[in-house]
Order: sequence, then C-alpha cells, then structure tokens
Amino acid sequence: MGRRADDGKRDEWIQRFRRRETSGLTVATFCEWESVSVAAFYSWQKKLRARSRGHSISIADFLVHNSGQQARVAAAMIAQGSVAAHEE
Repeated sequence: MGRRADDGKRDEWIQRFRRRETSGLTVATFCEWESVSVAAFYSWQKKLRARSRGHSISIADFLVHNSGQQARVAAAMIAQGSVAAHEE
C-alpha cells in the first residue's frame, strides 16, 4: 500500500475519532454505528498515538501552517498525547 493510500486511511480514522469524541457514544456503540470493529478502532488509536509521539514538529509550528478547527483539534490531540479524549 502506498503512502497516499496510507495517508487517506489515516485521515479517515482521524475524522472518525473526531466524530467519536463529539458523539457521546461508547466505543462499542460508535463502532457499530460506523460499521468498524472495536479492534480496528483501538488498533488505529494505537497507531496514531505512536505517530504523534514520534512527531518532532512543535505545536506552534503546526499552528502556523494550519488554521481553524483542524489546528485546534490537532493541538488538543498533541497536548493530550492521544487521539481519543474518551476511553472506555
């Protein structure tokens, strides 16, 4: 699988985590609603956390190059050290 396909999948999961954070649903219910497995949810959460920890860009640099809601969400994710704000 190429980098572009990987980036597309990553972006898809980031959007999914954002929807989950605002949904108020449990992980299990949300995954059923999204037609994804709970195992895939946690696997992607782990992948994205590992990537965010290995990132050398500072929050300030990121914010300079990104704007709006995307930057606020990303900054919060980086500050928390995770993608999902709620874990079951």
